[in-house]
Amino acid sequence: MMSPLRMVEGLGGLLNRFSSEFGATLRFTAHAFGLGLLGLVKPRLYDRGELARQIESMGARSLPLVLFVAFLIGAGVMAQTQPDFERRGIPEVAPGVVAITVTRFIAPVITALLFAGRVGASLSAEIGAMKLGEELDALKTMAVNPLAWVAAPRLLAVGLALAGLTVIFQVVAMLGALAMGALSFDVPLDLFVESVRRFIVLWDALFAVIKAFLFALAIGAVACHKGFGVEGGSAELGKATMSAVVLCQGAIIAIDLFCAMVNNALANHGLVPQAPV
Repeated sequence: MMSPLRMVEGLGGLLNRFSSEFGATLRFTAHAFGLGLLGLVKPRLYDRGELARQIESMGARSLPLVLFVAFLIGAGVMAQTQPDFERRGIPEVAPGVVAITVTRFIAPVITALLFAGRVGASLSAEIGAMKLGEELDALKTMAVNPLAWVAAPRLLAVGLALAGLTVIFQVVAMLGALAMGALSFDVPLDLFVESVRRFIVLWDALFAVIKAFLFALAIGAVACHKGFGVEGGSAELGKATMSAVVLCQGAIIAIDLFCAMVNNALANHGLVPQAPV
């Protein structure tokens, strides 16, 4: 049986490793994101064509999955919400509840989780392979900053692609909810629209996009940082890829909770718009 002292030592070591890794990732994020923004006004810092290619690769190729999942989730939430409100005699409330749930929480979080599984793994594996193939070292010998040339455009691309996909998810999920309400529960279009209008304001959609961009920074930074840190061989590359996906998903949930608490605090002080009661 492990002694209490050993347990405390183990916990301390774990916290120390976590704080060290967290600090390194934050520094990496700030540096890469700063270089990405700087590259928008200094064309030679990185290839802008690579930025466009990454947006297409991450966003356009993820679009079919996002459309499919968004429609099914919107319909599913409506199917599980509407009957309960009908039994309580307030069926007109259900579409609004679905709208605020989808807009604030489901759309940004589910899109980010899907994105982390596909793009996070891909980024980590791609950059890790470049590291093992000494391509990053070759860039250094040519006086090219690997962080600017490789990580910066990918980090920006993740942010732009995920923000756009989140907006698409919101719209398609609500179309799925509308279809389910009309086909299964005979919810009129005007009642659906009026209920949604009563429950959400523009800020809810904008706040979801802000969250999506924060999720994107976490996904891009963790995946790129793990890729840059690969040492050894293909086995280490696989471990780094798996670790990147798990850390990205954990970061998404943690950031969402933090954002919800911040939004609630702002709302309590009347600093952000809210739907009228």
